[in-house]
Formats: sequence, C-alpha cells, structure tokens
Amino acid sequence: MVLLLLAPSLLGLLLLGCEQRVVTPSDCAAVKQRLEDAWQRDAVAAQRLADTDRFNGFIRDEQRRIGDDWMKTCEGMVGRPVSEREIDCLRKVETIDDVNACAGR
Repeated sequence: MVLLLLAPSLLGLLLLGCEQRVVTPSDCAAVKQRLEDAWQRDAVAAQRLADTDRFNGFIRDEQRRIGDDWMKTCEGMVGRPVSEREIDCLRKVETIDDVNACAGR
C-alpha cells in the first residue's frame, strides 16, 4: 500500500531539483511504464503465494491505477521545470524500492 502515497511524493520530488529541465510527455509515459512494471515485479512473489483470480485481478487493477494516477499528475507538470537527476532516476526504476530511493535523492 506504499504505492498509494507515491504520486504526491513524486510530484514534490520532481519540483525540488537543482539541475533543471522541463517535463515532457515522453517523461510522463516512461515513468508511468516504469511504475507499472515495478508494481508488477514486486507483486510476482505475492501472486505465487495467493494465486487466485481475485488476487490477480487486484494486482492488474492496482497496476493500472498507479499508472493512471501518475499520468494525471504528470500531465499537469508538462513544460514545467524539473530536476534532470530525479526524472532520469524515475525513468530507470525497476522496483517500488527504486521509486522510493529516487525520492530520497
């Protein structure tokens, strides 16, 4: 459930950087894909333990929600200054722990 708090913390992260560039639609889409992939990777172990249709549906729905929430947040940021280091970090995440590590930079 850490993911429920990601969008606001990512927004703050992106707005606080020193090395500036502007957010692009490509940044939004790339981070969305990484967030969804990270959620899926982290959910695989749990899926193995609780391999039911209901649980698998929850994982799929939550993955989409995370991506959609990010896109809503990011679309409002397109064209605004952002830290290049943080957006580059977010564009490379593999797991939710990686997302949290980007927020700590």
